[in-house]
Amino acid sequence: MNARCTTRGTWIGGGGACANGRHVLRCARSAAIIVRAMTESCDESLLATLLCTQILTASQIRTLCQSRGFPLTGGAKDVVARAVAGRLLKPAGVAQAMTALDPAWLRVLRVVAAADEPVSLRTVARALGRLGGRYVHLDYRALWSEVVTGLASRGVVLVLDAAAAKWETSRYARYHIVLPRSFAHLLPPMTLETEPVAGNGCQGDLDDLLAGAIEVLTAGDRPRAAAATLVACVAARLSLKDGLLRVVDLETPDGPRLARFARDLWTANLGVKGQEVSEVRPGPLAVQILGSLASGAGCSAEALATVLDEVGYGVKTSTLEAFLEDGVVAGFLVRFDRAGAAPLFRVAAAPPVVAARDALRLEQTAAGTRIVPEGTGLLPLLQAATVAHVALADGALVLQPDPVRLGRSWHALPESVRNALTAGSRAFRDAAEQVERRAGQVVVHRGLAVLRVEDAGLHALLVQRLGECVRALDARHLACLVGRLAEVLALTRKEGYVARRLT
Repeated sequence: MNARCTTRGTWIGGGGACANGRHVLRCARSAAIIVRAMTESCDESLLATLLCTQILTASQIRTLCQSRGFPLTGGAKDVVARAVAGRLLKPAGVAQAMTALDPAWLRVLRVVAAADEPVSLRTVARALGRLGGRYVHLDYRALWSEVVTGLASRGVVLVLDAAAAKWETSRYARYHIVLPRSFAHLLPPMTLETEPVAGNGCQGDLDDLLAGAIEVLTAGDRPRAAAATLVACVAARLSLKDGLLRVVDLETPDGPRLARFARDLWTANLGVKGQEVSEVRPGPLAVQILGSLASGAGCSAEALATVLDEVGYGVKTSTLEAFLEDGVVAGFLVRFDRAGAAPLFRVAAAPPVVAARDALRLEQTAAGTRIVPEGTGLLPLLQAATVAHVALADGALVLQPDPVRLGRSWHALPESVRNALTAGSRAFRDAAEQVERRAGQVVVHRGLAVLRVEDAGLHALLVQRLGECVRALDARHLACLVGRLAEVLALTRKEGYVARRLT
């Protein structure tokens, strides 16, 4: 949802403290009040208050009330503004206000809804068709006035004062647009050419696609795979280094995370050459437009390309067709074929969920436990890799139990993965039995010294300064690598302490 903000932004607002308890600082450059510390999520109620009290005029607040159907009351502007701010985030009147918007502003709202962060005025200008090329100069003051009149005063968006690009000098370039989370589902459908569809259509399986990435990885010749295919993109994100097999930027593999990872990778795979960086990418926007289609309707790649071009994201129809086919193969989209005409597409009724079906297929070789790619899912493989040392040998992935990782993570594995490892490998069966026998025991490894540190300050200092060789066992004991013990004692003496006993 687009109401997520990054730490680079700033708040504009009134005095006092913000919702998260951080202090409000007065900016020396203007009379505005700015909170420098941002949270992971925008406080929409605070933004609603700021919009009504700081940005909109009394006349614009009256326009907002008429647009949303709020009662018009008399009184001072501040009193009326705060009353309106208390109603602004409620869904009442939002659908009617959006329906009454000019079609150009509806297209802008669709772009804002597809963003993962607040949208800049430059992106708004692109959606309005004001950017004919890269680095076009904009009259931000005039554009901001249009945005206030067309959107902000209609009660359908919030406004955030965030960091502008370094080369922007206008203070109006700092304003960004936010669509409240509860408003997104009320957006009217995008106006584009659609046709009715019937039947189940053609839809792939995400598990099959991810399993294909294993074959690409083991083939050892990734360039042969088409660079634009989603299978190749997933395989390119698999990292096998020092015996660790994982997905880059995905530390804990599970079904929902892996499905989100694949979807994000797919939507990021639709690029537009020559386009300057924007908060909104064409992939998520295309999916968002498809998701707005009426029930029982589908659209062609050509119709979708036309709409994307209208909001400033020119994409070749052939490029878009390849992107949509990847979505069908992954199960994110459904394709409806037609005789003598281009196929129609729509978003799948339910997003695919990665399942650890059939767990793992293993076979024993002289090199160790070999993964059989056919029938092995990527998720169970990644889960098994959390307790194993993985190597690539003779075009196959070979697993061997890693005692340390297995001791830490064995019981966290799904039962189906544990059963597959113990049934298909004698080495994993023996290692698992050893883990079960030692369950609940405290095991002190060779090469470690246990230190009793009676001073809490020294205890914290040693962990902070020598964290790579010292681990806290409890509030009074540390474990230290024997080879680094002299270094620990040297730091202790330097801080004025003496080792009273060493055994």
